[in-house]
Amino acid sequence: MRLESGRAFAGEQGFTLIEILISLVIVSLLAAIAIPQYRSITDKARISAAEYEMTLAMRGIFMYQTTNDTMAFPHTDLIQNYEDLRLVVAPFIGMPPREEDSRFTFISYTADDTSFTLLARARDSDRTLMTLTNSRITY
Repeated sequence: MRLESGRAFAGEQGFTLIEILISLVIVSLLAAIAIPQYRSITDKARISAAEYEMTLAMRGIFMYQTTNDTMAFPHTDLIQNYEDLRLVVAPFIGMPPREEDSRFTFISYTADDTSFTLLARARDSDRTLMTLTNSRITY
């Protein structure tokens, strides 16, 4: 308590232990709410960025198909890793030169004459496996 002159009573020098503990509890509760929300939002952003790059890869595969005047998709033996995928679609769209720079981690690619499937994971997100097919991306 302070006097009107602004001076404190003798012995009153700071916060009590209870006030400090209550402040710590409030900060802890706010952190318990905010940190999972932050992780969820950043994970969604990584997935969205990976989805965008995979959609570009799908467009590149369709352009490959059109340019080579064939109805067949690039066969499985043509694309074994990210580098192969990038080389197939590079003339049509821009993809990062190294997998480390891309937004997704290449897992596998399979194809036949009528369909293709690209499995990938959003970079730095182990929770979501993404499947890109002829027409859509699924999780």
